[in-house]
Amino acid sequence: MFIIDLLITAVVIVSVWSTGRLIIKALNIRTESSVVDLVLSLGLGVGILVYVQMICGFGGSFSTLQAWLTVGCLCVLGVFGLISYKPIIKFERVSELIPSSVLDRLLLLGIAIISILYLLVALAPTLDGDSLAGYLVVARDFAKQGRVFSATYAYTNLFPANGQLIAALGFSLKGQIVAQLFTVWFMGVLVALGLYSLGNKLFNSRVSLIGVFAWYSMASVAVLSASVKVDLIWAAFEIISIIAFAQWYFAGKNQRDWKWLLITGLFLGLAFGTKQATAFTSIILAIGVAYRLYSDKNLSLKVWSLSFLSIILFALPGLVWVMRSVVISGSLGFSGSGLAGETGFSGFFIYLWDMSMLGNSNSIEGPNGKSIGPIFLSILPCVIFLRNVDNKVWHVTLYSLVMLLISFFVVQRARHILPALGLMSLIAGYVINRLSVSSPRLGSFIITAVLLASLVSTATWTYTNFVSIETFQRSLNIIDDHEYFTINLENFSRYPGWEIIRASNDLTDEKAVIGSPGASNGFYLNRPLLSFSQTEKEFGVASDFVEILKQNDVTHVYINEFVVNERGHESSWLVNEGFQDKYLLEIICSRGQCLYELR
Repeated sequence: MFIIDLLITAVVIVSVWSTGRLIIKALNIRTESSVVDLVLSLGLGVGILVYVQMICGFGGSFSTLQAWLTVGCLCVLGVFGLISYKPIIKFERVSELIPSSVLDRLLLLGIAIISILYLLVALAPTLDGDSLAGYLVVARDFAKQGRVFSATYAYTNLFPANGQLIAALGFSLKGQIVAQLFTVWFMGVLVALGLYSLGNKLFNSRVSLIGVFAWYSMASVAVLSASVKVDLIWAAFEIISIIAFAQWYFAGKNQRDWKWLLITGLFLGLAFGTKQATAFTSIILAIGVAYRLYSDKNLSLKVWSLSFLSIILFALPGLVWVMRSVVISGSLGFSGSGLAGETGFSGFFIYLWDMSMLGNSNSIEGPNGKSIGPIFLSILPCVIFLRNVDNKVWHVTLYSLVMLLISFFVVQRARHILPALGLMSLIAGYVINRLSVSSPRLGSFIITAVLLASLVSTATWTYTNFVSIETFQRSLNIIDDHEYFTINLENFSRYPGWEIIRASNDLTDEKAVIGSPGASNGFYLNRPLLSFSQTEKEFGVASDFVEILKQNDVTHVYINEFVVNERGHESSWLVNEGFQDKYLLEIICSRGQCLYELR
């Protein structure tokens, strides 16, 4: 039942919040607002959860019992924290969170509606390709195997896996839906809260609401919310690290608390262990530390050393996944160098246009409607025409522009610069707010235009996920997986159909391994899916190829005619009719897809 999934997710969220709050109070970390306190508490609690999962994963102790014991221990710590540091509830502060302006209330309402839509999508099994080919596969099999291991059949095997550790906890607690709720929906909410608290720290509530709405409603975030990719987890950790850094960076010389640098390092380590792109943020923040210390003048070497060591020491655990990748493959990890993209001076502007108006810039998968929206092209550049701009705007803008330039030379996809897009959204909110102050009518018009543009984008996404894909009934358990997959998988020719999924799940051999030419998106087969597209040119004798299959423990073969034709695997041994007659025993064939047993 979806109610149980929601309750379990709520228990985990409350446990990590209360544990994080205990840490804040014990270390006497002073936050400026209840929202910053909430975000920091949630982030610290999730961080502890990640590192407990890491220890258990490498120690080989993942299990349902371990998962509930972990959550139970966090709950005990949280209760102890609530007893030791009783929360002071001031209802006047709660009322202050509700804006008085009609436009601000509309923005808040829009954010709430979008979050509910994202929640409903997270309550149904995802049909996102990358999730089914890698992210979910690794998380589920970590939980199933009870340990962190090398899942060579998943393309994300060498990626940093902090995000998959969180999803693995969801699988251990109950299953896929809990994993989706905690790793995607909750983390998206945490990013939104983080951006709001950062916007309040740097600017004001109106700027924060506009910025959060612009970021949360963009198509790129919406698409991620219907997946189980780790980008929202990564963005949450990075945003919290920037919040902590801002507490130190924008404080007066004699008011800086070094504990904020410790927290910055902690979340940089968590973020780097989720996505290696954090390396660029770490470099920029290190430059920021050096700039701030240099501008203070006449600081001792001890102050310099402690400032950098505070960040570095707590960020080091993020290197665990780099070390793992080196041990497994000899490489540092995924660089994205194989992905196509724009080049040259004019290519940068094409990249910006495509990402804003279409989706990804020219890449192997095309735009796919994952745009960041026109607000960045139409509103953000106006900051240079404003007078008496808050100095903090230029610091934030510089960070965002540097990250944008880096993405042009690395991976030209919006989801790889999500934190920077969040900060750019806040700058766009700042510009809109300034314009509304100088001309209320103009400001109201622009905010209304932003709301309408986001409404169109959200309506398109809603149609895709609730009409083209019939999600709502499955989200509320009105229909079961059988009906859900039967209805929807007909629209995804690359994915195994329901008949194949059922046959694969009915296999009596628990150690069954499936081979396939151009294997991908095999999560729901519940078996390792390995790719074998070798032809007679590579193995002249069929028996030699069969020996390779057996060396890789392949017991069954899955053929999808659409994938075979799309990827040009028509000459593969597995597709050869003579090979199939001699070595394969048909289990089921349906709609151009077949599952065989290897003789």
